[in-house]
Amino acid sequence: MNNRVRNALVVLLLIGSQFLLVACVVVGQHKGSDEEIARANVDLAAEYYRQGRMDIALSNVKKALRADPESVDAHVLIALIYNQIEEKSLAREHFESAVEYVQSDSVAYGQVHNNFGAFLCANDQYIEAQEHFSLAVENKLYQTPEAAYENAGLCALNRPDADLARLFFNKALKINFNLPRALIEVAKLDVEVKKYADAKTIMQRFHKNNETSSQSLWLAFQIENGLGNKDKAQKLLAQLKKDFPDSQEAKGDSLVLDK
Repeated sequence: MNNRVRNALVVLLLIGSQFLLVACVVVGQHKGSDEEIARANVDLAAEYYRQGRMDIALSNVKKALRADPESVDAHVLIALIYNQIEEKSLAREHFESAVEYVQSDSVAYGQVHNNFGAFLCANDQYIEAQEHFSLAVENKLYQTPEAAYENAGLCALNRPDADLARLFFNKALKINFNLPRALIEVAKLDVEVKKYADAKTIMQRFHKNNETSSQSLWLAFQIENGLGNKDKAQKLLAQLKKDFPDSQEAKGDSLVLDK
């Protein structure tokens, strides 16, 4: 898979978890309900997942599923864990269970489909991934449809389909005008087809609202170089090497001024 796209895929989101460090649920003097026990174990497993302690996280999320086999959060979390430890078939199995059990009138619906779509795309299942991104953005209760549009754009880049990617990134930017990843990717697409003026407008928007990065400086350098603004390009090149000397962009062979 294209490393640019693999690294840029929006991070899979854990849904609904509060990451509470609790081991059990007690209601009065009685054991909690199955749903409460599942919720507590999902929260505990999620915290261990964040700490990178996958074995303990897996143990706790399995307890959650024994208590509530239809827990959407538990199925998503165990899918993420299995994905992390390279058990792809098991990860897919649990993503499919999450999709089966999540209700369309739930705020989790869009998140579940976006997560599954990101997983599928990362495993080169592009067409199927786009189907799940579409299900996510079509759900009226989904609170961050720009994330699914952005993921759909990144997935389209790897097919590769630059026009489709641009379409999805622009849809994401209509929702969130300053979405950093989408801005970067649109600017890259413009640079690739030598639309340097359009790319410059995009990067000006990016730098107005986001911190400078090695990638953004690299793009700005490419843009000014392409426009023939050699002095500006030289300054950007110097800033890139000064501020991010160990970055891949600063060490790239392409960082030379056109003659």
